[in-house]
Amino acid sequence: MEERHAFIQPVRLPAEVLPFFEQRIAESFPQRTNKIWSAIQEMRGGKKNESRFGARMTGLGPRWAAIKTLFAVECKRLGLNEEDPERHHATTFRRPSAQGSLFDR
Repeated sequence: MEERHAFIQPVRLPAEVLPFFEQRIAESFPQRTNKIWSAIQEMRGGKKNESRFGARMTGLGPRWAAIKTLFAVECKRLGLNEEDPERHHATTFRRPSAQGSLFDR
């Protein structure tokens, strides 16, 4: 069975990327620039980027919770991130050995 996985991560804007992103947003969506920044800062605790380890790959607040819920619903609808119970069955485990599987049947 083919495994299909998906993950979610809020936009990350490190110092090298931030000026370019700001410029492109202003050029591409001039009427929505403030709304976009407001949404990003809402998910980042008032910042444009979060660089702390463990916090940079996730968001905060009700907007992020809604995004995660929508993502989970869509993953389920598309059959993503589902566990295959046969894949982790105890009888399929073989302890690695120095010899490898040369003489296994």
